[in-house]
Amino acid sequence: MTVFIRAVILFLVAAVERNVYDQRSLEYHIYEINSRVKVIRRTLQQIRTGGHLSPSNQLIVYVSVCVSHSFTKC
Repeated sequence: MTVFIRAVILFLVAAVERNVYDQRSLEYHIYEINSRVKVIRRTLQQIRTGGHLSPSNQLIVYVSVCVSHSFTKC
């Protein structure tokens, strides 16, 4: 069993993102509320090549980062 020590919120973004300023604003607000929560941005292609589902259906990206929440506004 893998133990995750950090919460991660995934922003699912378009390959050519035009909404980056809104996302950065949300990221800063999240950081102000809890600086231990990490926000990452990934495209569907990046998730496809670098992510997988765990046996308990958790999204794992880049070896051991378990996504706790995802946000999309594409």
